[in-house]
Amino acid sequence: MLRRILPLLSFVLLSVAGTGVQAQPSDIIGTVIDATSKQPIAGVNVTAMSSNLPDPKKTATGAEGDYRLAELSPGVYTLTYEHSAYRPYARYDYQLRFNRTIRLNVELSPKSLAPPAGQP
Repeated sequence: MLRRILPLLSFVLLSVAGTGVQAQPSDIIGTVIDATSKQPIAGVNVTAMSSNLPDPKKTATGAEGDYRLAELSPGVYTLTYEHSAYRPYARYDYQLRFNRTIRLNVELSPKSLAPPAGQP
């Protein structure tokens, strides 16, 4: 009887152990600062877009310029950073792997910067 139970018990234990090994989602965190003053920018809209997502994942930076896009599936992402007083910034084709926390810090240039000399 033990000969019949032992293989069955081994199969059940291996099956249960295998279910714990699954791809875990990843997070993207970072800080957005002003390119000239190096000060954090609050209220920057941060968006992650991927063919793996049914809808874009959005967040905004807090008072210290920090943001977190949580529980993202592995895949290729486009990240956009937008604020009414700054030039928009995008990062394309960012490869995100599973079960990681990635830091992406960004510097935004103010829209009010004077154009280079000789341009209106």
